[in-house]
Amino acid sequence: MPFDTSERSAPVRTLNAPPGELPVAARIIDEMLEILGPNGENWIQQEERLGQKFCIIGALKHAEHLLRVDTCNRTHTLISEAIGRCHNTDDCIATFNDRPDRQFSDIREALLIAKCEALIRTRRGFAGVRRYA
Repeated sequence: MPFDTSERSAPVRTLNAPPGELPVAARIIDEMLEILGPNGENWIQQEERLGQKFCIIGALKHAEHLLRVDTCNRTHTLISEAIGRCHNTDDCIATFNDRPDRQFSDIREALLIAKCEALIRTRRGFAGVRRYA
């Protein structure tokens, strides 16, 4: 897979960009990756949250809470589009997360693709993607 990062121990961060330069969606996705853990040790299926373990939707909500932002629709849309693009499916996020054959590497790949798209859209000045303040 293009984003197989099993050897990485931390989420991918944009080099030389202070936090104020990242679009909100990219910062939220970084936070989601931290919440879920470098190797998915805090990722779960079939539940939104169970203690300190989260599915994608649970991680999204928790990241927004921690960052004190509310962009669920924008970030949710970016993640949905990334899932469709990289896995050729029209599954909703919850269904994608909960498939029995799903692995954390699939989740991480979709999140990283969504982050890349947020960065691209911000750079190109697409409406609907604000910078993190």
